[in-house]
Amino acid sequence: MELAPFGDFADLLIKKKLYLDQILTRTLFHHLIEGIEYLHSKKVAHMDLKLENMLLGEDYRLKIADFDLAYLEGEKTIRGKGTCNYRAPELRNKNCAKPKATDIYSAGIILFCFKTGGYPAIEDTLIEGHDLYQMMLSQDKKFWEVHSRLQKKNVVFEDSFKELFMGMVRKNPEDRISIYQIKQNAWYRGPIYSHDELVYKLKELGLTNTEKK
Repeated sequence: MELAPFGDFADLLIKKKLYLDQILTRTLFHHLIEGIEYLHSKKVAHMDLKLENMLLGEDYRLKIADFDLAYLEGEKTIRGKGTCNYRAPELRNKNCAKPKATDIYSAGIILFCFKTGGYPAIEDTLIEGHDLYQMMLSQDKKFWEVHSRLQKKNVVFEDSFKELFMGMVRKNPEDRISIYQIKQNAWYRGPIYSHDELVYKLKELGLTNTEKK
C-alpha cells in the first residue's frame, strides 16, 4: 500500500491552516475532483467522501481513501450511508438512486471546508438561530448573508464560488452539476499551483517527508 505520511485533511486543514491560502486549497480541490472523476470513470462511487477519508501522499497529492462502503455500478445493494454533515440528503433519508451524485454533494461540502476551515452547516442544529442546513438545501440567498457574518477569517465568497458550491449541494441529485460543469466554473478555473509550487508551499507549512502522523 502507498504510504501517506502526513495524515488526513481533517487534521491538516486546521493544524496547518490550509484555508488561508486559497490557491493552495483550489489546487487540492482539483486533486479531489480529478480523483472522483477517475472513480466514476471506473463505475465506482465512493459514497463517504469527507476530510477524514482524504490523505496527503508522499508525492504531495491528495489521495482518496476508505472504500469499504463504495458502490460498484450494477451492485444490488447500496451500503454507503455517508457521514453526518457530509452526506447527501438522499443518503440521510435512505432513498439513494444516484450513487455518483452523492460524491458531488460531499465534494461540495469539502469545498466549503477548504474555503473557510469549517462546515457550511450542521445537521439538526441551529447556528445563531439559523437552520443553515435547510437554508443550504433550499438555495436560500440568506445562507451567504449569515455566513458572511459568521466568518472570522476575512473569507470572501465570490459569486463564482457561490455558484459552484450551491450547484454541487442541490437537494435533488438530478439537479446537481456534473464534473464537467464543475470544471467550467470560473472559481474552479482560477489560479492553481504547479506541482513544484505545491510541494514548496506544503514544505513551507512544515510538511516534509520526515514528518509522521
